[in-house]
Amino acid sequence: MPLDAPFQLGPFTVNEEGRLSLASAEALPRFSIEWRGGRVDAALAVGAARELGELSLCATVGRVPSTAADAAGQRAAVFAALRSLPATLPPGWRADLTADHRVAVLSATKVEMPTTVEHLLSDITMFLLALGPYLDLLAGIGVAGAGTVKT
Repeated sequence: MPLDAPFQLGPFTVNEEGRLSLASAEALPRFSIEWRGGRVDAALAVGAARELGELSLCATVGRVPSTAADAAGQRAAVFAALRSLPATLPPGWRADLTADHRVAVLSATKVEMPTTVEHLLSDITMFLLALGPYLDLLAGIGVAGAGTVKT
């Protein structure tokens, strides 16, 4: 049964080819997922020309050990590793340390609009797969919560 396109699906307008555009500039699509013990926030924004969008991904990958739990002097090693982390990240990625000592890895990817669900999911999946080695590294140096699995 054919669909009467264009039609609105959540924050998107779906055209005859199944491609997605933002229905309004105010309703920006965003969602969060749990990945290897951390939270990943995804958001899609579109500029004024509406021909190019940006898919922003922010992975909260762990937390620096607190001073109370630093019996082995691990914090200094964690901070040293975090200072060198940005040089190892792929182009367009960055690492942030929040005020409450959470470690976040961020990425922004340009998206041609209108786009497809497959394109958005592929970009998100590639980010998650590329994030894996960094989660392993951070877990190995003692960033609490990095790369762990909920049980």
